[in-house]
Amino acid sequence: MVVLDAAARTLLAGPNYGVLSTLMADGSPHAATVWVGVEGDHALVATTRQSQKYRNVVRDPRVALTVSEAGDPLHELCLRGRVVTIREDQGRLIDHLSEQYYGVTPYPDHEEGTEWVALVIAPLICRVDRYPWPAAALRKGLT
Repeated sequence: MVVLDAAARTLLAGPNYGVLSTLMADGSPHAATVWVGVEGDHALVATTRQSQKYRNVVRDPRVALTVSEAGDPLHELCLRGRVVTIREDQGRLIDHLSEQYYGVTPYPDHEEGTEWVALVIAPLICRVDRYPWPAAALRKGLT
């Protein structure tokens, strides 16, 4: 496991969307947009037992996670690692992330019977990049 630096922690702790990639049973990738958090040197993702990503990491804990800064998508974290713990959560992480992303808690879309878990991801490789061309120029089609 690698130690997350300050830049990685900042991206994980902010209201920045991630894409979590897991492996299907046949080895093909499955990617899902997720809310992310950080705890020590671990990345966190809230999900439900009903989700495909949950079923995938129970079978194979290897994951890749990309997180882009909300205001500058060319500032990104790329992480490869393993889900080391699937923590029974009762919605605590999704409530925390709701505060991080929406500014409200509890999470407003709780559905009765949903079984929330927290995926605790230990990074094996992690890097943060900020690409040199400005995002505004790319939005205008200027490169």
